[in-house]
Amino acid sequence: MRTGATIVVTANPGCAMQVTAGLREAGYRATVKHLVELLDEAYLKP
Repeated sequence: MRTGATIVVTANPGCAMQVTAGLREAGYRATVKHLVELLDEAYLKP
């Protein structure tokens, strides 16, 4: 949270669930994405 990150990326779905829950509990608004989601978005951008 100290980094100010707006996106947290992980390749493990279980970790994504845990990180999402932890961020929500802490009141930190960041998006948690699977690595493939991030790559998909990158490839779609012109």
